Amino acid sequence: MASVAREFDCIIFGGGLAGTLLAWTFIEKGKNPLLVNKRDLSNCSHVAAGLVNPIGGKRMNLVWEASEQIPFATETYQKLGRQFRTNLFFPRTILRLLSDPESREIWSTKSKLEAYSHWIQNDSTGEAIKTPSITDPFFAIQGGGYLDIPHLLKQLHVDLEARGNLKNERFDYSNIEIGPETVSWNSNRAPIAIFAEGWLGNENPWLSFVPFRPAKGVIGKINSNIDLSNTAIVDRFFLIPRNDGSIHVGATYIWDKLDESPDPESVLELETFLQRYLNDQWEWSEIASGIRPSIPGAKPIVGQHPELKQIFVFNGFGSKGATQIPLFAQRLHDHIYSNYALPIESSPQRFWKENSKPSKRWIAFEIARHYVLQNLSFGDIAIDATAGNGHDTLWLAKAVGPQGHVYAFDIQGDAIESTRRNLAKADSSNRVTLINSCHSRIQNFISVKTSANAIVFNLGYLPNGEKSVITQAETTIRALESSLPLLLPGGILSIVAYPGHHGGDAETKSILDWYQNIDCEKFAKRSLTNPSGNPNSPIIFFLERKLPNNQEKSSF
Repeated sequence: MASVAREFDCIIFGGGLAGTLLAWTFIEKGKNPLLVNKRDLSNCSHVAAGLVNPIGGKRMNLVWEASEQIPFATETYQKLGRQFRTNLFFPRTILRLLSDPESREIWSTKSKLEAYSHWIQNDSTGEAIKTPSITDPFFAIQGGGYLDIPHLLKQLHVDLEARGNLKNERFDYSNIEIGPETVSWNSNRAPIAIFAEGWLGNENPWLSFVPFRPAKGVIGKINSNIDLSNTAIVDRFFLIPRNDGSIHVGATYIWDKLDESPDPESVLELETFLQRYLNDQWEWSEIASGIRPSIPGAKPIVGQHPELKQIFVFNGFGSKGATQIPLFAQRLHDHIYSNYALPIESSPQRFWKENSKPSKRWIAFEIARHYVLQNLSFGDIAIDATAGNGHDTLWLAKAVGPQGHVYAFDIQGDAIESTRRNLAKADSSNRVTLINSCHSRIQNFISVKTSANAIVFNLGYLPNGEKSVITQAETTIRALESSLPLLLPGGILSIVAYPGHHGGDAETKSILDWYQNIDCEKFAKRSLTNPSGNPNSPIIFFLERKLPNNQEKSSF
């Protein structure tokens, strides 16, 4: 029996602190969101200290909208604590050390500003700090604290999953369909999609105009016999005493090594800091790292895509996530459903240029489609050698028009049925022949006399299907060999290979060996790989049969 699509008010992609609190906010407002969590793909929210600090950074700037954001955040975390009958937010006095002449000069000016007065704790002398190593001048900040982010995420994810509002699944952008009125992912539909995937948004094809500047941070926990009580220390790095008796220490900023392994240089920086203030009275209990989704200008990016009304973004909170996310989650909800005007400082529009081309990110199936469509006209013949859920079959059918025809192959009956349904919805069934067979038998069904203008291979496994059923190197090569005689002069054959899944490496290697031996006298060739150098990214291969008499014609 065919699965029925589940309907939601929105689909939120990304289950870190931003996406999770956004989903909870929507439920609190009576909405029905679906949160899609790429579990274990990013450590950022799980290792973050969750520091809420009204006065931050080297320049000791007052956090943007601190008087609104911080009270709203603390009230939200207290409400969540009551809901789950646990403590999630822990207030802390913050001692901001003035350890060099530059910081003392900056603070002598900032301290006179009226806006800072609410956050300065005048009656603190730091007597709670029981270490003689803290001898630098300092000032005390009130209204801060830390959020236990891992504990909060665990509680919320269990709750959302029990409600049916959470899918703990990896998602590929190629499986997300943005239609004129709806967004679809697997068997789920909603009027809008909200992308909250943190630094991984750097690969989002619809957000190519956003200048994400991911920054790796190394952070850790220590044990110490020095009692910091309920006082955090902030200089270049921070020390935050946690409720379990450990102390959080961090965090470094690295822009050019975007992995999630603590690097020795960063660890040494933190150890030097610890040695200065705690002498030898500490030991590591945990060291980790995560990658922050930073945005130029230190403001998040929240709002609607400048051109695509179905797409929203909720990202870029960086190290201020615990402070900013609760208020912006409510604001985004109210913007979508009550026309609340979001702050222009956080608008996606600020990065948009009139001549921006959407989808500059390296998304293999979109690049393949771009080149194939240059070779297709109404009345042409096309072959989809891997029908899958029918997405390629459908755009091929639209490209060839009512007078053209598409032959679509798939060995899985579920894939053929899914393709059939998608074609029926688009009223394109009469221009497609569906063939439930292995594509290696392509010449058993299509005569060489038929001749195709385009042949498309999108390999791997059926999205939302049985992942153990994948295209195989041996049958794929036979299918490619059988396809070449069917290609018209000027016709194009495209292959999207996926080395990043089980069996994909072997298949991709076989295709590469086959491709390198293609006769360049008969075919123009081009292959494309992800400019990022990610070895698990798809690889695209193109072959275009040359026209007779060396006539000039190439899509490449």
